Amino acid sequence: MMENQLEISFRGDTDPTDRWNLTILYKDHAAWLKDIQLLDDLLTQAEAYHGFLNSSSVKLFEGLEYLTKTKKLLEKLSCYAFLNVSVDAGDDENQTLQSIVGQSESRTNAALSFFEPELQRIPRVRVNTFFEELPELEAYRIMLEKLFRMQPHTLSEKEEQLMALYGESRNTVGNTFSLLVNADMEFGKVKIGNGSKRLSRQNLSWFLIQPDRDLRQRAYRQYYEIFDNHKHTLAALYSGSVQGDVYASRIRKYPSARASVLYKDDIPESVYSNIVNSVHTGLPLFHEFFRVKKEFLELDVMRPYDLEMPLIQSVHVDYSYENAVEIIIAALEPFGRDYTDTLRQGLLKGWVDRYENRGKRAGAFTAACYSGEPYILLNYKPSVLRNLFTLAHESGHAMHSWYSAHSNPFQNYEYSILEAETAANMHERLLYDYLLKQTDDKQYKAFLLERLLNDITAKIFRQTMLAEFEHKIHAEVEIGNPVTTAGIREIFRNLSTIYYGPDVTPDELSDLEGLTIPHFYQAYYVYTYATGASAALTLSQGILLGDDNAVGSYMDFLRSGGSEYPVQSLRKAGADITASEVFKSAVSEFSELLEQFKTL
Repeated sequence: MMENQLEISFRGDTDPTDRWNLTILYKDHAAWLKDIQLLDDLLTQAEAYHGFLNSSSVKLFEGLEYLTKTKKLLEKLSCYAFLNVSVDAGDDENQTLQSIVGQSESRTNAALSFFEPELQRIPRVRVNTFFEELPELEAYRIMLEKLFRMQPHTLSEKEEQLMALYGESRNTVGNTFSLLVNADMEFGKVKIGNGSKRLSRQNLSWFLIQPDRDLRQRAYRQYYEIFDNHKHTLAALYSGSVQGDVYASRIRKYPSARASVLYKDDIPESVYSNIVNSVHTGLPLFHEFFRVKKEFLELDVMRPYDLEMPLIQSVHVDYSYENAVEIIIAALEPFGRDYTDTLRQGLLKGWVDRYENRGKRAGAFTAACYSGEPYILLNYKPSVLRNLFTLAHESGHAMHSWYSAHSNPFQNYEYSILEAETAANMHERLLYDYLLKQTDDKQYKAFLLERLLNDITAKIFRQTMLAEFEHKIHAEVEIGNPVTTAGIREIFRNLSTIYYGPDVTPDELSDLEGLTIPHFYQAYYVYTYATGASAALTLSQGILLGDDNAVGSYMDFLRSGGSEYPVQSLRKAGADITASEVFKSAVSEFSELLEQFKTL
C-alpha cells in the first residue's frame, strides 16, 4: 500500500490481501441470502413457545435454546451486512444487504418480543425449581438473572412488539447520518505544492500533522465547510436521534435517557458524574499542556488545527502495517505466548481491513461476531504514529472478543462497551511503555511522551467534553426545549471554551464538530472512552511492574465476557470505577508525564 498516492482507491482496486476475510461468515452474498431465508423459517417456530415457557423445565430449556439459536444467526447476518457496507457505503449491493438485514432485525425482534415479558412473569421460586429439575438450564442462569433485573422496565408483550417494530425506523437516523457523511459528502482536493491530495474524513488527520500551517488551516476549513453546507440536515438528524433516545427511555419508565443506558450494565450515574467532575478539577493541567504547545510552536494564536501538530519535528515515523504488528506483539509480551500468537495470526491473516478506499467508513472499529472472527476496520497510514496506536487499540478489542467468545456460551459472551474500552486502552498503554523503553534517543522519548499526553487528552479530556455535551443536549430535550442548529453549536462552543482554556482560540467553524460525531448516534457511548482509559491506566500499573497476579486478574477479566456487570469485573481486576480515585489517578499520571515532557 503506497501512502504517498494522491488519489484514494476505489474498493475494487484494493489488494485482496489488505482486506478482511469474511468467508468464515459467508462464502458470498448468495450464501448470506440463504440464511436470511433460514432466519425467516426459524421465526415461524416462535409461536410454538408463546405461552408455554412456564409450563415445564424442559419447555423453558427448549425455548431458551431456540431463542439463542435465532439470535446467534441474526448476529451473524447483521455482522456480515454491516462489515460490507462499512468498507463501501456507496455500493448498491451493500446498501441492499443492510436494508434487508434491517428489516430482518425488526421481524426478529417482533417475533421474539414475547420472550422477555413471559420469562419475567415466571415466579422466581418456580425458576429455581426448574434449575433443580434440569441441570442443563444452568447455562442460562446468568442470562435469566440479568433479565429479571430488567423487569421494572420491560413492557407488556404487545408494547414490546410495537417497540421492536419501531426499532427499524429508529435505526434510519443513524444510517442516514452514516450514508451522508461517508458516501454522499465529497471533501474535494487540497493543493499541495504542484499537486493536490484528496481530502476525506479518513485522512484529515494526515493534513493536521503537516508542518505547513497554511496547509493545515486550508484542509481544516475545507473539511468543516462541507459540514457547514449540511449543518441543518445534520442538526435535524442528531435532534431526531436524541428525541428517540428520550422517547424510548420514557416509554420504559426510566428517569432519563442517561439512566436508561447505564441501567442495563448496572453502572451508577455517579460514575458519569465522577469522570466529568474529575476532569474539570484537572483542567488547569490540560490548559498547561496547551500553553506549552503554543509556546513551543511560537504561535500568537493557537487554533484547533494546531493541536495535533507534533512538537518534535526531527522525528519521522514510517511503520509499515506488518512492522506495526510485530511492534505491538512485542509490547504485549507480558500476556504470554498464547495471547501474542493468536493476535499475530489474526492481524496478518484475515481479521483486518487495512487501508482507506472510497466509500469506506472513517476511523476504526472492531466488530465481534460469535460465529466468526473479531473484525477490525482501519484506515492505516504508515507515517501517522496515531495509526500504530489505533491498531493496538483495536487489537485490544479483538483479543477481548476472542477470549470472551472462547470462554463463554453465546448468551454470556457480550461484554459492555465500558469493559471493551478498558481492554483497548490497556494495549495502547503497554505499547507506549515498550516504545519508551526501546530508545535512549532524547528527541524520540520527547516525541513519544507528547503523543502519550495527546492520547490522554483525546481519550480522557476530549471524550469527557463530548460526554458532557451529549448529556446537555439530552437534558435540553428532556425539559422540552427545542434542539436547533444554533443551540447545538452554542453548547459545543461554550464547552470548548471551558475545556480548552485561554490558549486555544476556536475557528469560526469549530463548533460544527458536535454535528460530526458518529458515536452520538449510539447514545451515551463516548463516556466509556474516558472511563475505560482511566481504568486501563490503573490496571496497567501492576502489569508494567511485572506483577503476575495483575496479569492473571486481567486475563480473568477478558475471559469473563458478559458473565458479570462491568463494575464487578473491573473491581476484581483491580479498578473500582465507582470511586473517584480511578479518575483522579489518571489526571495525576497526566501531570507526571507532563513534567517529564517539559524536562526533555
